[in-house]
Amino acid sequence: MAGLYIHIPFCKKKCFYCDFYSCRYETTRAKEYLEILQKQLKDLKNKGYKFNTVYIGGGTPSVLEYDLISNLLSCCEYFLAQSKENTLEANPESLNKKKVRLLKKYGINRLSIGIQSFSDKNLQTLGRIHTSRQAVESIRISQETGFQNINIDLIFGIPGQTLLSWKKDLEIAVRQNINHISC
Repeated sequence: MAGLYIHIPFCKKKCFYCDFYSCRYETTRAKEYLEILQKQLKDLKNKGYKFNTVYIGGGTPSVLEYDLISNLLSCCEYFLAQSKENTLEANPESLNKKKVRLLKKYGINRLSIGIQSFSDKNLQTLGRIHTSRQAVESIRISQETGFQNINIDLIFGIPGQTLLSWKKDLEIAVRQNINHISC
């Protein structure tokens, strides 16, 4: 099974616990990066490569502005059309209805949302820039747009986190009626 991983190395803010390569989002840098990526994807297409899965990760791919996400997905359209599972990583603060509809339109059929916690206190400890309310809202928007395959990431062992707050995170996650929880 061949898979294609596309790394989008941009974030609004670098989280101190993250070891993945990323840099602060700037529109100009993102455009330049996507131009290079477009050439590489075109080369793969011209060589006849096919993939069973496409995973667009990062960084935070959803941080891209609407037009840039549209360009990215347009470049990937050939691969997305033939792949069985097409995933895009997102953070709650950068998801909205318009972007989620665009993802669905281009064949993204799995979202992986970096929730990390449903506790505002724990989110602040982690240096996250979204709120627990935004976390729940991002899941709701995705489900209302027709996404049935949603993964969320949660972190346990956060400094100051109690067993009770971890249990609450899990209870809230289960109530969201999602497919997969990565801890």
